[in-house]
Amino acid sequence: MWRLLEDGVGSIHVPVDMLVLLREDFYLERCRERLAQGLFRSEDLQPLLRYRQAFKPADYTQVLIELSRLIRDRSECRSPILEGVLRNGRRVRAEVGLDEDLPA
Repeated sequence: MWRLLEDGVGSIHVPVDMLVLLREDFYLERCRERLAQGLFRSEDLQPLLRYRQAFKPADYTQVLIELSRLIRDRSECRSPILEGVLRNGRRVRAEVGLDEDLPA
């Protein structure tokens, strides 16, 4: 399973869906690293976010904040993906009552 998630050859949608369905959380830390450091292909962003969201670890919101900053800093214009990440981050931040602002 690890190789399917890390080899960069095929889609990670199916392996991620299997992990969520089986409630396997062994990939959470690596998923966090990939999101926070931008170590993913654009097509892998959605499944990685979906995996983290399924388990909502304690640092879930912080990773969204780091990811939004990373994307903002690397992008000259806003993409629909970034807008979705920011909306989701604001919603989660409001749910848990965090004070830190996400970029506008």
